[in-house]
Amino acid sequence: MATKRALAIDQEQRDLAVELTALALERAAPDEIVVLNDSAAEYFDDPESALHPPDRDEPLGAGIDVVMTTPYLLSAAGVVLPVLGAFAGDIAKDIAKDVVKEPLVRRIRALFRRGPGEPAANVPALTQDQALHVRGVVLEHARALGLPPGQATVIADATVGSLRVRS
Repeated sequence: MATKRALAIDQEQRDLAVELTALALERAAPDEIVVLNDSAAEYFDDPESALHPPDRDEPLGAGIDVVMTTPYLLSAAGVVLPVLGAFAGDIAKDIAKDVVKEPLVRRIRALFRRGPGEPAANVPALTQDQALHVRGVVLEHARALGLPPGQATVIADATVGSLRVRS
């Protein structure tokens, strides 16, 4: 019998992962936003079970089998946040010293895209190359989780689509 294994990350990292996942869900699976907090609690409590749920004997409803996107986006956020931290540090080197003093969490959060009405000037953003790197990291991670190529692409595109990228 397998024992459940909680993910050992601090609350700030969980909050960032959930925030990035919420933004990605708006693009990939908006219907899952209403269960995000419950799904996140389950994921952080036992990631393996959330990512690889036991096979059901019967599909839901009339032969429909539902695969949640949320756990995969949370997992992708977990591998992307350290990359964004490194990029945020690089970006901070290029701007005023006052900004460099900001906590790393605030600099990572600044890379999250909020919506079309947000200000574009003086906002940190990833370069096209950095965005491609993030997409590659997520694709590789999704494939390692055993996701089909189409679903891996949705996870990667939704994650990168949730970040500010210079045009």
